[in-house]
Amino acid sequence: MKKLLTCIILLTVLLNCKAQQSVILNIQNKVSGSVTIPALQNLNVITQTSSLNFSDPGDFSNGKEIAAFYLLNVNSNVPWVLTAKTETDNFNNLSVNGNNIPAGIVSIKNSTDNNYVPLSQTEKNFIISSNDRIVNDYKVDLKINPSWKYGGGLYNINIIFTLTPQ
Repeated sequence: MKKLLTCIILLTVLLNCKAQQSVILNIQNKVSGSVTIPALQNLNVITQTSSLNFSDPGDFSNGKEIAAFYLLNVNSNVPWVLTAKTETDNFNNLSVNGNNIPAGIVSIKNSTDNNYVPLSQTEKNFIISSNDRIVNDYKVDLKINPSWKYGGGLYNINIIFTLTPQ
């Protein structure tokens, strides 16, 4: 009987110990905050050369086309549009005997497109983002078609590319 009483007491003590064990709970805390991600854009324009020579009669008759004259590197984390225009309506005449040559004789196109875009002092959409890549590279072909209307001389014109978020 003594053994039975010892077992019952021992069992009772063990059961009481289990009942008195503390329950471990998972505790969570929430932290809130914000992150600002600005629209980031960058445009690099690389040109093959800064001067062109028209020395062949065919250059005047048919115009002169230069494939990949400009290399454009567009970096943007938002949809974008790239416009192009000339700084002035006419070429700057750097010669004594030169003519007024309109900017419209200059055309550009993305090398993957078929049609040239004639330039003027009015901004024109040139390339519009069509993917979700941050880095995009383009080759731009240049065409200048002076015809026989304009005399010889030294002329220049600036082409302005502008990258804008959509």
